[in-house]
Amino acid sequence: MVNADARLGLRPSPGSDPVVVVGAGPVGLLVAGELALRRVPVVVLERLHEVVDQPKAGTLHARPAQLLRRRGYLAPGPLGAPAGALARASFHFAAQFGLDVSSPAAEGAPIVSQWQGELERFLDAVCRSRGVDLRRGVEVEHVHQDPGGATVGYRDAAGSPRSVRASWVVGADGGRGIVRAAARIGTDDTPPSVRSLIGRVRLGSVAHDLAGWQETPRGWTLVNLVPGGLSRLITFEFGADHDDRQAPVALDELRAVAERVTGRAVPMDRLEWSGRFTDFGRLARAYRAGRLLLAGDAAHLHFPVGGQGLGLGIQDAFALGWRLALVARGEAPEQVLDDYERERRPHAARALAYTREQAEAMDPRPERAVRRSALLAAASLPGRRRELGRQVSSQDLRTTHGADDPAAVGTFLTDRALRAGGEPTRLSALLASGKALLLEPGRDPEVRVLARAWATRLEHVPGCGPSIVDGEPADAVLVRPDGYVGWVGPTHDLAPLSAALEQWLGTPASGVAEEIGARSTTVTTGSDDRRPSGSGGVRQRTVTALVSTTPSA
Repeated sequence: MVNADARLGLRPSPGSDPVVVVGAGPVGLLVAGELALRRVPVVVLERLHEVVDQPKAGTLHARPAQLLRRRGYLAPGPLGAPAGALARASFHFAAQFGLDVSSPAAEGAPIVSQWQGELERFLDAVCRSRGVDLRRGVEVEHVHQDPGGATVGYRDAAGSPRSVRASWVVGADGGRGIVRAAARIGTDDTPPSVRSLIGRVRLGSVAHDLAGWQETPRGWTLVNLVPGGLSRLITFEFGADHDDRQAPVALDELRAVAERVTGRAVPMDRLEWSGRFTDFGRLARAYRAGRLLLAGDAAHLHFPVGGQGLGLGIQDAFALGWRLALVARGEAPEQVLDDYERERRPHAARALAYTREQAEAMDPRPERAVRRSALLAAASLPGRRRELGRQVSSQDLRTTHGADDPAAVGTFLTDRALRAGGEPTRLSALLASGKALLLEPGRDPEVRVLARAWATRLEHVPGCGPSIVDGEPADAVLVRPDGYVGWVGPTHDLAPLSAALEQWLGTPASGVAEEIGARSTTVTTGSDDRRPSGSGGVRQRTVTALVSTTPSA
């Protein structure tokens, strides 16, 4: 991980109730970090006393990795790659490798190995450096909301009852979390058909024979082998559920199940961590109820195969954090939070369907053979492999896009070299501040005046330099704080740009907006082209292509 935040020295703005985040996993810490980056006071409540190195998620696919790079949390990709060049990797569908996973070469590797515990520890340090009030070892007992906010009751590390007043509460406390229950948000559930055990354990003489994915008529095993050390072992059995999903897993049980699935002796010792899970699916019917919001596993649960869970949660955090900061700072109405659910919930629903298909395609029971064969046959087709690769990596994801918007709106803007203040830089470096960007190849003084009205939320980058890309001609591009294109177009009429700034960044600062005068119907250009357009004699300026979308694989 890259410590790109040491220079910020941020502390929250005083004088308002904090946002309370329940849960200090990667999602909760990312939301807290996004809020603190914008000087919103944050309290994080977490049951665990410290970060635990659980052998859970270990894969970051392209889009969540790209988002982390937009804050400087991961090293950026190479800018010297040819335009349109792709970085490629192979991934699996239902343990069958061959998916074509690709992303722009300038974004770096499309798959990043990153254990969840390491990410949590890094984000914990980021939050503390930004002044987040991180309270570990506490147990949240109740959440009560009212029109002005919410009260969160908990027991501190000594067992004493405490409470904290919150302007907003974010539930990042998992599938059984208290925030969703307090919000009375219903769910759409899918019953389990797979039961699994997971553990970090030292394997004996058969370790190399078990490495990777292994199928038998009785199920599957997955071993991430560490020769001589502690390996991650997962077992998969189909057509059954655990009697008690919360029961601890002892070494003898893990060994017995591994031997039942593999049909052979599996010597093991030194079990350091273990757990159990299923393919139970859950999708919250709403991501917000009043002052309570959901993110990550609190909003969606699915079969944890294919590296989807951590990435979904990271994308939730980036979609929610900047919006909630606008509302918490009084810069935007709370309705902007509705876009969070509209963007993220369909993506979660798609991921649940995808992981259910994987469970079906892995099921070795004879009575499931027809369905399994059909799914695997479809996944073997080249076009379907590319489609699944783009889906699993979220490279096909678009955010809010109106029927009349240019094609680039809603796409993720590929990292690229830019100039800011006459100095070379790159898109991802500019987004590290957490502000939206208004990229302008030219230097229109009236665009500069307009941008000043949102200066606390927007970085205007005039003279950013031309980009020779396969995009749409534009005088300016508005890039949201999460890297997606919010608006693109000409600036001979400032009204559409002003409307887009208000849509994404809230109301303009008082006193500055009044300086923005009516735009003249005649504009000058950098060329000798003075030909009138076909409408009212309005002169058209020469524009420079700026926007490139993520290329298709």
